[in-house]
Amino acid sequence: MTFQCSGTSYCLDSDTATVVFNLIEKKISSTIKIQKAPICIVTEAITVENQTGGKCFKFSGKDIYDINSFELFACGQNPTFVTVEDGIAIYIDGVRLGGDDYRYKSGTGTVVQVSKVIRSSQVYSSGGGCPCLESTATKVTITDKNNSPVYQKVFEENPEIKVSCDGCPPNHIKCEHPRYPGYCCLPCKETANKINQVANKIR
Repeated sequence: MTFQCSGTSYCLDSDTATVVFNLIEKKISSTIKIQKAPICIVTEAITVENQTGGKCFKFSGKDIYDINSFELFACGQNPTFVTVEDGIAIYIDGVRLGGDDYRYKSGTGTVVQVSKVIRSSQVYSSGGGCPCLESTATKVTITDKNNSPVYQKVFEENPEIKVSCDGCPPNHIKCEHPRYPGYCCLPCKETANKINQVANKIR
């Protein structure tokens, strides 16, 4: 089976891979080891339900002519109706919503807190939204040399990802060593430069 990768490939010439995820803001680190390298890592930004408990409110009412029904969703803490000319205006946290012409007929306005934005098909117009109910997360998927998924997780923040191959970080070569763990990792570029310097002296 041919190794395929739609993200970033690592450890193409290695047998194992170690992946470290660092969450900078939370100061959390986690490590996984994959036995069948090479590996492919795909990261994807997704939208998930916000766990911070943001407040979303749905305003609804009839227009000032008592003909059509309207609704509007908004995030905030203090939803209110304020009496204006020919009706009532919508406010949340002291800010008017919908513009100067958006108002309901007095006595028809209602406001309720909701956990999801579900728009009614019975109204003439549904506007606004509640981004406070959603947040952006990062989905990480890792597949091995057989293109089989071996790891998948959703992180609340974008993790810093570091990969080492056969126990060595990228751009390093693995060499046998008499001391634990039985090998050492030499930087490829520096090692190549030293070899070239020795070769030049021999010539």
